[in-house]
Amino acid sequence: MKLTTSVTTSEQHDRSGKTYWLAEQRNPDGSVCLTEAPTRHEAMSLAYLTQLERRQRHLHRSMGFAERPIKLMTPRHQQTA
Repeated sequence: MKLTTSVTTSEQHDRSGKTYWLAEQRNPDGSVCLTEAPTRHEAMSLAYLTQLERRQRHLHRSMGFAERPIKLMTPRHQQTA
């Protein structure tokens, strides 16, 4: 899977005239993630963090971590026979 993601930002205005920024993130699988924030920098930062989280999940799935449950080990001195 190619992990190229594009992010574009645009300045938006709500009904009261207040300005906010919208970051549109297009992912390789065709999905789109919209992030809105008060500043362009914050919108881009949030979109970037979302991208990193997606890559981390993909990496974990490809390594088999997502399918395996976490097994908690009991210390030997606490185990009962």
